[in-house]
Amino acid sequence: MDEEQQRLISTIRQVYGGIVWTHKTHEKDREIFAQRATRDKWINVILITSTTIVLVLSIVLDKDWGTAIGTFFACISTLFAAYSLSFSPEREAQHHREAAKALYNERQCLLLLIERSMASDADLADIRKELENITDRVNQINSIAPDTSSKAYQIATKALNVNEELTFSEKEIDNLLPPELRT
Repeated sequence: MDEEQQRLISTIRQVYGGIVWTHKTHEKDREIFAQRATRDKWINVILITSTTIVLVLSIVLDKDWGTAIGTFFACISTLFAAYSLSFSPEREAQHHREAAKALYNERQCLLLLIERSMASDADLADIRKELENITDRVNQINSIAPDTSSKAYQIATKALNVNEELTFSEKEIDNLLPPELRT
């Protein structure tokens, strides 16, 4: 392998690493926003249920305090509904999901490009052009993708470095393949 081929492989690997990290960070942000959406739904259910129970009890028991407490819960429910309209964690989760899937596709293209670039008869000009095309597509994805959070980045770092979420042992890969393709 000559020096030019080594430099190209090094560049592809660098781009690949960045895409893996960004992909995983978008996945973690999607998880964060999905959890937030679920939490918000439960808060809304609890507020509405509390309001209903207090108001029904105040009517049945004919107590003025129930009306006051029911009104308080109704105000809180209204404020929470207004908050929910302003922020949509479900929509954010969807945007992160779309970005992660698009980056995953480009990641797979880069993996194949690394394999092609390591061949003894590799056409470096062709590989360089394909790398530029992939980089352009990744830049387009990143330009419309939502920003990721530092919290998601920290979780992604742990997932990749400690939990080895994108790492497969030979045995794990063999278990996913038909017997004829196993090592």
